[in-house]
Amino acid sequence: MSTSPPWSARDAAAAADAAKSRFLANLSHELRTPLNSVLAPLELLRGHALPEAAHKALETVAQAGAEVTRRITTLLDFSQLEGGGFTPQSSPLSARPLCDEVLTECADLIGDRPIVLSGPDTGADVQVSADGDALKRILIQLVANGVKFTETGAVSLDVRYEDDALVFTVADTGCGFDIDSFDALVRPFHQRDVTATRKHGGMGLGLALADGLARAVGGELTAQSTIGVGSRVTLRAPAVLLSTPGVRSAATDAEPAALRILAVDDNPANLAVLNAVLAATGAEVTCAENGLEAVELSRSMDFDLVLMDVQMPVMDGLTAMRTIRAEHPCPPPMIVVSANVSRPEVAEARAAGAVEVLGKPVGAAVLLQTVGAVLQAAAEQAWRAA
Repeated sequence: MSTSPPWSARDAAAAADAAKSRFLANLSHELRTPLNSVLAPLELLRGHALPEAAHKALETVAQAGAEVTRRITTLLDFSQLEGGGFTPQSSPLSARPLCDEVLTECADLIGDRPIVLSGPDTGADVQVSADGDALKRILIQLVANGVKFTETGAVSLDVRYEDDALVFTVADTGCGFDIDSFDALVRPFHQRDVTATRKHGGMGLGLALADGLARAVGGELTAQSTIGVGSRVTLRAPAVLLSTPGVRSAATDAEPAALRILAVDDNPANLAVLNAVLAATGAEVTCAENGLEAVELSRSMDFDLVLMDVQMPVMDGLTAMRTIRAEHPCPPPMIVVSANVSRPEVAEARAAGAVEVLGKPVGAAVLLQTVGAVLQAAAEQAWRAA
């Protein structure tokens, strides 16, 4: 007779949670990877002169791809949030660059509509300790929602620091809504219009996810709206003030032409796009197809930056980053570019040494903006240490 302990309800729940996490991770990878292979070549085409009809077709596909990507991310994030798989993770961040990243990621959602997308003014930035990953996911939902319900005019994202909190405001000139219905709008699967002739699609999860994440980090969403005029949604999230930088020294600016970048990805199409986008800036790009190749290259060459995929044969990206960090007293900054971007996976990537995590598919604008911000931060850190 077996003497093994009985299978408890707690064990069963833990096993179910682990299985769900693995399923969501695999689902994210299996959806994002082929989507990236479809959309990545569009980034290369955008750099060429095309007939007007071809350009319009290209932008239509890019807009649809951006929307599909956002919906996949929303669905996976919401499923994880509902499953209790969310733990706040504070780290240093700069508020204005965060806003810039959000606006860049949402730009393709505009399509050919006459909408101006604008961010904070050029005043001094504020650096805080907060859950930047959660804030970015919330703001993408709010800005995307503003774009979705605006046919013409503007969508803006502003930020200020007050009373130990970051306060973000997303304003639009869209159709507006009955402010008394806001509590209903943040409920899962709620739609403003459920008729068969509704103009605006969607899953009814965007605001629910934004509200859930805001509450999870100790913040809140509030709104003001006038039907036919527009809306303002405010996110207040706790943040610890670190510094308010002044004007940056010219000595901290990095020149792309002097950069040596290592790009690592097992997908040839993804690697070709990374190479083309980065090489166009004047950088010297070296490519590797798995983590082991990346480790070996880092032993024989000095790099200013590493772009690392995660799920690869021979050696995965996280193991490669840990190895590079262990072998180099001053390892280069590393950015993870991966289809594995659930909250736990982002935290794991940062623990392995990633300074930023980009989810596939990633557009050229977002990639270059992130690379620039990471190099700027590295240069400033070196300048202060000198």
